[in-house]
Amino acid sequence: MFKVGSPLRGYTGASSVGDKQFYKIQEWMADVQEDLQGFFGMKAEGFQALAGQSVNLGGVATKGGLDVNWFSIVMQNAEMMHTVANDTNMAVFSMLFVWFWIVMHTGSFLIGSLGMLQIVLSLPVSLFIYRVIFRIWFFDTLQTLAIFVILGVGADDVFVMVDAWVQSRDEVPYGGGSDEDEEQKLASKCDDKAFPVCCATCCCAGPCACMGHDPVRADWYVRRMEYAYSRAMKAVFNTSWTTAMAFFATAVSPIMPISTFGIYAALCIIMNYVFVMTLTPATIIIQEYYMEGTHGESSGEKQSSLPNCCWCCSGPNFGPFSDTVKGWTPPPPSKPEKVPIDEESKAIEKMKVSPCSPEGFINGYLNTMELQTQGGVRWFAIGTVLALSAYGIFSCAASSQLTPPTEAEQWFPDNHIYSKALKSMDKFLSGDDDSYALFKVVYGMKGLDRSKYNIYIPAENRGETKYDSDFDLQPAAAQNAFLDACDTIRNYQCKEKGCQFGLLIRPNTTTCFLEEFQTWHYNTYAETTYDCTATEFYSRLTTFRETTAPKADPYGDWSTEIGMIDGELKFATIDSRMTMKVLQSVIVKRPISKIADNLVDDLVTTSTLNKPFQWTWDWVWYVSLSLFLSFSLPAEHAQNALAQEHSPSNEAAPQNNPSPWRYCLAPYRDSTRRYETEEGLIIGLMLGMAIALPVAFATLIFATGNVVVSLYAIVSIGFVVASVLGACKAYLDWDLGIAESVAGVIVIGLAVDYTIHMGHMYDHASHEIGAQDREARFRFAVEKMGTTVFAGAITTAGSGMFLYFTVLLFFSKMATLIVFTIFFSFLYSFGFFMALLLLAGPEGEFGRIGYILESLGLRKKADYEKPVSVAVVDEALAAPIGSGEVALKGDEDTNL
Repeated sequence: MFKVGSPLRGYTGASSVGDKQFYKIQEWMADVQEDLQGFFGMKAEGFQALAGQSVNLGGVATKGGLDVNWFSIVMQNAEMMHTVANDTNMAVFSMLFVWFWIVMHTGSFLIGSLGMLQIVLSLPVSLFIYRVIFRIWFFDTLQTLAIFVILGVGADDVFVMVDAWVQSRDEVPYGGGSDEDEEQKLASKCDDKAFPVCCATCCCAGPCACMGHDPVRADWYVRRMEYAYSRAMKAVFNTSWTTAMAFFATAVSPIMPISTFGIYAALCIIMNYVFVMTLTPATIIIQEYYMEGTHGESSGEKQSSLPNCCWCCSGPNFGPFSDTVKGWTPPPPSKPEKVPIDEESKAIEKMKVSPCSPEGFINGYLNTMELQTQGGVRWFAIGTVLALSAYGIFSCAASSQLTPPTEAEQWFPDNHIYSKALKSMDKFLSGDDDSYALFKVVYGMKGLDRSKYNIYIPAENRGETKYDSDFDLQPAAAQNAFLDACDTIRNYQCKEKGCQFGLLIRPNTTTCFLEEFQTWHYNTYAETTYDCTATEFYSRLTTFRETTAPKADPYGDWSTEIGMIDGELKFATIDSRMTMKVLQSVIVKRPISKIADNLVDDLVTTSTLNKPFQWTWDWVWYVSLSLFLSFSLPAEHAQNALAQEHSPSNEAAPQNNPSPWRYCLAPYRDSTRRYETEEGLIIGLMLGMAIALPVAFATLIFATGNVVVSLYAIVSIGFVVASVLGACKAYLDWDLGIAESVAGVIVIGLAVDYTIHMGHMYDHASHEIGAQDREARFRFAVEKMGTTVFAGAITTAGSGMFLYFTVLLFFSKMATLIVFTIFFSFLYSFGFFMALLLLAGPEGEFGRIGYILESLGLRKKADYEKPVSVAVVDEALAAPIGSGEVALKGDEDTNL
């Protein structure tokens, strides 16, 4: 092992993480790493080099028949930063995939391109709000995952708006309703001044060139957009609100990077909603109404069925050069001929629809779910509900077994040279004591002044030490109390499962500097430390600190145990190792942590030796500049920084190079850093779910207005969350790490989208076509929203799939979690939720909030709308998906 020291030339103090000296060392180590890679032939080549990787994954560093591994924390951090920057480039491929799918689904290059633009624009606009309004400056690797989330959610929102527009052609009648003179009134708007322009353009430029001059069509487009906008606005708001609240729920996590990720992702969802409800409708109108030669392409309209847009040129004596325009009233435009449903159905059946397409899937799903036996029993739907219910219960049990990791988080794949080196080090270089938690008791400190600390800028102003002005180790009572503390720590009992030997502290691991100082002092001065004056005591203690080393570590020093600052003893430390291993479940650590607290409370104090300083749990977090993982600052680093910054040898250090850890102090036990992180993961996940699930249920009540539908939906969402987390444990044997904790709340936001869409349409069937029975509502919901959900699932899963091509294991984990989430959300939305509605969904007004309140006498009864006749509903449901030749209600019925 090669030791790399500091200070570098031009510096007098030791390097600390994040200062200028540290970055100079990092640059030098990066050059060393590049030289080693070249010497051993480990530089990435071929596809790996094109992908931006620096190290040859899977390669072996060999020279002269000797396999070589190397490792350095500084090198690993540099490689981590390079890998993170390279992996995030996969977002480009995700964007291209989502753009391609939007174009394919909408049939419009313009809608697809501007839809992708508004999705991308939501990221910088959200970042502006995140930093300027919320004043959150922390932005690291975890925040970049919002790109992959917003790609899927944003595309789904675009699909909802575009599909609502497409379906408006069938739902909104051309011509304006019952007033037969409406078209004539609108046609008269083309007055004498407009006629020559309209006719000349129409007759000279060909059919449909004067689309923009057709007032009848313009009015129809306005009413269509009113219909599409009102439906999409509520549907997209419901899903956006729930997803945003699920992300906001992660803000309660005590782990700052996770909480800030939730805030940023929620802002992205909100801004995307704003853009979808403003830019997308305008884009649709531009595409459908104004772009020449593209009318109807994205909505599936056929030119042969469109009304004649050149009605102004169809009168007598009219042509491109006619002047006889005054006094002539143009005839109303011709309506599209209505094709009988049976003939159209035959024509549709002749069309070859791929079963893998959205339409083919919906057709197959309806045929399968609605299949009945001779007794009228839908066995397939019943079997699906029962099977998914059983699997959901199994997943609940499996997900409950998730515990925080008992091993260090692995960031690089197994074939990476640093992963190999770490495994070799664990096997050959790690001492037995290294696997046990470090326990530290620190005297002489009262606390930290953190008034200038900004949690979102963790590397700056971390706190100014408050020293105990009464601290004095020279009095005999103080020395005896300190020695008694050493004995108490050595012999403190612990009967918990995670302790060994019945003790809290491992035998022969406690370093008590005062014991060694007293022995050295007697051998050197032939007198005890109790016999010398205070001046002699501290002068000789300084000599002891500078000229000796601990017996347990002959190559070490006393800088972390004897805290001399500016010639004065400011703090004193007792170091030891616990019998509890670091890599233990949080369930094992929790009671031992309480015993450690009791130990500190039991230590004897004097007038000059007050109770040891303890760090509270919320002061433990330190966020690396190169990683997004939260962990605490190691105690020895903190004390070294403190001692070296204030030691006389460092007074000449450059003033423009302050250590970010200048005023950091050590916690009384080093094991807190991992334990509190583990607790933070659990607390964040539990609180996030406790907030997100009730918000989702409230949103479902608002969206559907039906208690029964909402209960079905929330059970479905709960099964989705359990299935994702349960699969992580049952199939992949993952622990509750960073990725799983974040995904636990993300799942709620993504899972609720599909159920809200389908539940909203199930409820909307009674308003739109007057359907009262569950079968009609089921078919209406699947036909109207099924293809939208299918397309949205493709985009979200597809955008996450590209994370599989990254190097960092965290990103590939997130890819698996995103794919699992979409798969189970789609499966439970169609296989459980909709099947349950088909079998036992509410009919009529059953389960509706208003009806329940009226039944209880809490609200005045309202005159419910007279149901549409069964024949009319059957006519609407008989039309094939997308044909929609039956328009049941006009504007006065839908209140558009």
